[in-house]
Amino acid sequence: MENDKSTRLKWKLIGLLVSGLCCVVLVSGYVIRHRREPPVAANSAPLMNRPLPPANLVYLGGAKLDDQALRNGKVVLVFLAPNCPPCEAEAQFLKSIIDKRKDVTFYGVVSFGTLDAGRTQDKFPFKLLLDQEPRLAGTLGLYRVPIKVFLEDGIIKKSWKGAASNEERVAFAKWLEDLH
Repeated sequence: MENDKSTRLKWKLIGLLVSGLCCVVLVSGYVIRHRREPPVAANSAPLMNRPLPPANLVYLGGAKLDDQALRNGKVVLVFLAPNCPPCEAEAQFLKSIIDKRKDVTFYGVVSFGTLDAGRTQDKFPFKLLLDQEPRLAGTLGLYRVPIKVFLEDGIIKKSWKGAASNEERVAFAKWLEDLH
């Protein structure tokens, strides 16, 4: 009788150890598979002076943006999300200054979430584009919004974290005014 209890106890302990080991292996595998590289900061050097990666951006109506539109002239991409109060605040700020520079094209890029075309476009002073998959934001390492990225002939020249303070907004407005 004593031997049966001892054997059962040993098998229970072995079962618990095997179960625990399986859990550790499963959790480790999940963490390794879903680990991402740390996001690139909006003003980090790896983004600057590099060509914009290929983009699959579409207008709210479904038409695809010609990739060359991003590779000719001066373009500011404003990465944002729907129902994002900081994104809406950034849009209100930009609404007050973007008309001063007709030579700079502004696009809103929605990489996270979906849009209700009728209600959303009215909130923003620039055309909204959907980042399919979200390939562009992911390739750039952008995981937060709003972020502004300035391109000149398709080359990333400058970027700013969004939801800027008043001081940062003044600096951006001055930069835009002085841009040649």
